[in-house]
Amino acid sequence: MRLPYINDGNADRIVDLLLNYNIQGEAEPNFNFIPVPSSLDVARNLTPLVAADYERSYGMGNRPTGNRTIPFDNFITGFATQASENEVHISFNQRNGDWLAEELDRNPDVPVFDCTDFCRNEIVINGNDEICEGENNTYSLSTNNGTVLWRIIEGRTLATITTNGRDAVLTPTNSANGRIVLEATLSDNVCLGGGQIFFTKTIWVGTPILDMNIECTYTDDFGDCYNICKDYDFAIDNSITVNVLGGLDPFRLDWDWEATTNNFRFLTDRNTIYLQPNQTGFIGMRVRAKNRCGTSDWFPIQVYVQDCGRGRNNFKVYPNPTTYKLDISLSEDGTIPSSDSPTQVKLYDMLGQLKKETILDKEMNGTLLSK
Repeated sequence: MRLPYINDGNADRIVDLLLNYNIQGEAEPNFNFIPVPSSLDVARNLTPLVAADYERSYGMGNRPTGNRTIPFDNFITGFATQASENEVHISFNQRNGDWLAEELDRNPDVPVFDCTDFCRNEIVINGNDEICEGENNTYSLSTNNGTVLWRIIEGRTLATITTNGRDAVLTPTNSANGRIVLEATLSDNVCLGGGQIFFTKTIWVGTPILDMNIECTYTDDFGDCYNICKDYDFAIDNSITVNVLGGLDPFRLDWDWEATTNNFRFLTDRNTIYLQPNQTGFIGMRVRAKNRCGTSDWFPIQVYVQDCGRGRNNFKVYPNPTTYKLDISLSEDGTIPSSDSPTQVKLYDMLGQLKKETILDKEMNGTLLSK
């Protein structure tokens, strides 16, 4: 192991902190993190380097040539030619910082280099994530540099946009709800060298809209969320989750759940309902979400509960939702029950009232037709 050679002002000494671990160290009078030939890519890995290449002091007046050429037009190094000149390791200071800025600048007439990436990381659009009918909401960039142009690139019919100096003001249209994407274009001759950089912000207008593509986790997987096995416990796996459109955070909303049939029990946690489907047949529920602008429409959900039992008498109920016909058949992994007793299917509406019923045939098939 090579260790740095340290001068404490009185005598040269080796600081060997690994002595107790029986590890030997070799003193190095000059200690670099990365060898200069490696940093400059001397010879571009096309010619083997020798000791003289590593002992050489590189500089703009002593550039590698011939088969030792490097892929850089300019570079800066640090090496000590006398006690008052440079340090062993390069430091970043105003002198070499100004040099680096000049090298990176696309426009040599502009004293500052292109800092587009720095702007992108530090500048954001300030303003509310939600706006309600009757409000005027102001949005601004977190910088006072350059000029700003504003426009709505998604959801243009949901709000009008006006400008107030460097700021944008959004006013929702009457009874509008949906997602807006607001865009700010920043032009800056100093930081951006006359270029432009774009920033966007997603804003929700009005009350929430529920996503009709519900998510579910059931103890028995039927491949959809509208069939479930009868269960007498509040199994953590028997749950339905409803989300909202537009990227709204469901945890920032208030949620209401109601049972629309009286043949099951449930527990709720925000946008998730945990079911105890203890009777066969259809169970119904509905849900809505609320933000500071108001409450969404009720979203009804209906699930068919079947007695899976040991015989795995699993059924498919389709299509769901439907307005005319509901077909019932045995699923691929189901078995025909050995009992001669008929299998009865009952259909309830969202208020728990019996609307239709039928008896399945011996092959466990049946159809419910609306009147």
